[in-house]
Amino acid sequence: MPTKPHKKLYYDRAYASAAEVDNFLELAHDLKYLTDKEYSAALEMVNKVSYLIYRLSASLKPLRSIKSTSPTLLTVPTRPTVPSPVLH
Repeated sequence: MPTKPHKKLYYDRAYASAAEVDNFLELAHDLKYLTDKEYSAALEMVNKVSYLIYRLSASLKPLRSIKSTSPTLLTVPTRPTVPSPVLH
């Protein structure tokens, strides 16, 4: 993976794949292919891996956008608003 965008794409796809595994684990558990103990153990592993992949993806800061050649618009300061009187 030569560039950060490639890495980010790879990590995002890996995270999506982990989500698919999570869905299939739930399906296998619902269909009684997995016991509660097996399901819990597998789900814990998937959650750990998902978290690690998420952190890897988040560690790649987005690239700076290319600066526009158009001039920056300045905002005109507005007058402060007067708070309305408090009625008791």
